[in-house]
Amino acid sequence: MNKVELDRAREQLQTAQQAVSDDVLYGLVTTRLARVEAELGHYDAALSELKKITASSWIAKVQEIRGDILLRQGDSNAARGAYAASLEAADSPTVTMKLNNLSQ
Repeated sequence: MNKVELDRAREQLQTAQQAVSDDVLYGLVTTRLARVEAELGHYDAALSELKKITASSWIAKVQEIRGDILLRQGDSNAARGAYAASLEAADSPTVTMKLNNLSQ
């Protein structure tokens, strides 16, 4: 996706985020918005979006995405902690692989 498409996606997701009242759907929209913000290089905005998700069913995914963003920022120690928190919430072979890759 190019910047124009990402900006358009961000606008649409922000609109959807405001219209959603269901916790599960809110988590879906907000995690996608966080990923778009990260792709645009807006790491602080992405991390801020993730903090808005409070449903316990989203803990593992939020921590995984948080780890991905922190890693992109160059903070491998914080990313390691986020991946570990994700694994505490739910077992995931993908997150295990990401965490193992940080150890190398």
